[in-house]
Amino acid sequence: MKKITILGANTLLGEHVINVHELQDLSLTPNMEELSKNNVEFVSELISYCKTSNVSVLVNLSTTYLQCSTKWPNVYGRESEDFKQFLNGCPFPQYCKSKLMAEEFLRNNLDNKFSVVIARVGPVYGEGDRRSLVCDALLINKYFGCVPRIGNHRDMGVLQFTYAGNVAFSLLSCGQKLMNSENKNSCETVLICDDTPLHDFYSLILDGILDSKEVDTGHEEITKTSTWTIPFWLIFFPYLFICWLVQLITNISNLHLSLNYLPSPNLIYLLLRHWTFYSGYKLRVFFDVKPFYDWETCLKRSRLYYTNLKTEDIEGPSWLPSTIKMTN
Repeated sequence: MKKITILGANTLLGEHVINVHELQDLSLTPNMEELSKNNVEFVSELISYCKTSNVSVLVNLSTTYLQCSTKWPNVYGRESEDFKQFLNGCPFPQYCKSKLMAEEFLRNNLDNKFSVVIARVGPVYGEGDRRSLVCDALLINKYFGCVPRIGNHRDMGVLQFTYAGNVAFSLLSCGQKLMNSENKNSCETVLICDDTPLHDFYSLILDGILDSKEVDTGHEEITKTSTWTIPFWLIFFPYLFICWLVQLITNISNLHLSLNYLPSPNLIYLLLRHWTFYSGYKLRVFFDVKPFYDWETCLKRSRLYYTNLKTEDIEGPSWLPSTIKMTN
């Protein structure tokens, strides 16, 4: 039986290695040095280890934000390796730059015995989650007593979410596909997505995944949304001005304020207003991978998990610098 290694789970290398280590920083002023250290230098060293340890396939976690623009809707896009078209509208420039450098390094360092899968993954939810946009909703609910409804339902955007169990299954399956391929020096980029409905944030997360009415655990049902609606632009434009002012002060004075840890305004825009979802054509046709869990199962398992998740176990807001941790 061929050995599969997931970096972060153990340190022994096998023929099939899955690298899920990364630093994600979606704050207002990300630390580029830390992003480079975790997302680029780590991958560089990992490739060297893989080559000297006779690894056949490396599956590397990347991000769908690399092919995302805030200037136009991202609707059913397929895998793109041309970052130039997204450069001016990239939502998180520093984070995306570090992930792009890692991808380019992987493509430029193949040999005739080594294959790479670059798996682009967007926001996830499900068991083991300790820091995500879903957890952000739980924290907001705890501190404010509800999740405020920002924006009119008719104008809501869509940000694609994927169930963590289906992501894990896809990473394993894509690597196995290249393990069995005759071409031993290929580099394939693939978007990882499943059958999670393409709904707005409130419909998918609050009325779906965090709806605990059908879960009999003895926990109090999660308070969902306020009874009144705040116009999106009434919140977004003032926040945009505050962020601009903070960045200006930081650039002029080189001071690092606590406000630097605010979420990037692009995160709010993507979550509540923009349209961002992708095509799973290559995953299903080229890799022949279909979601291991259907939507009904994902919903049931996630509701049970989040209903029992205590807010004190949440590691913090999703936009702050964080690395993926493997939990039970």
